Amino acid sequence: MKFSWSHNLFLWVNARIGKYRLLDRIAIVCGHWLIFVMAAVALWWLWQGHTDMIIYYALSFGIAFLFSYWFALTWKHQRPVKELHNIKILIEPLGSWKAFPSDHTMVATIVTLLHVLFAAPSWLVLLFGVFTVCIAGGRVYCGVHYPRDIVGGFAVGIIAVILVRLLLV
Repeated sequence: MKFSWSHNLFLWVNARIGKYRLLDRIAIVCGHWLIFVMAAVALWWLWQGHTDMIIYYALSFGIAFLFSYWFALTWKHQRPVKELHNIKILIEPLGSWKAFPSDHTMVATIVTLLHVLFAAPSWLVLLFGVFTVCIAGGRVYCGVHYPRDIVGGFAVGIIAVILVRLLLV
């Protein structure tokens, strides 16, 4: 059976699970828990008087999740655990019916781009950028997403922020 670039890269990454215990633990933190840390920091930033971002957050997330579920219902892609046998997973996803695009990556991308758009301090934008990359990589390493799902999450997040910016100009 011939696999796509995404399947091949996923299998290459997945073969490393269990060989490096520290990396496995870091990937679990990144792939599962870091999105909550990112949300807490974003809420803290809003609490500091940057409430003008709330409408951008609401519209960006709304548009992004509409796209995400439209893709899920029309272009069916399952999670790796449903398609490939003998793979390892480090975190159990909430459901296995939807893989493309990665919602974690999509949300992290939106948070990062909105802070770029609103000219947040460079340390905060850099922190969110690092979080986004770590979340995306962690989702693949932990076995819950193919790399194509991550690329889709980035794309949907970027498109949602661009659309909201165009709507609110």
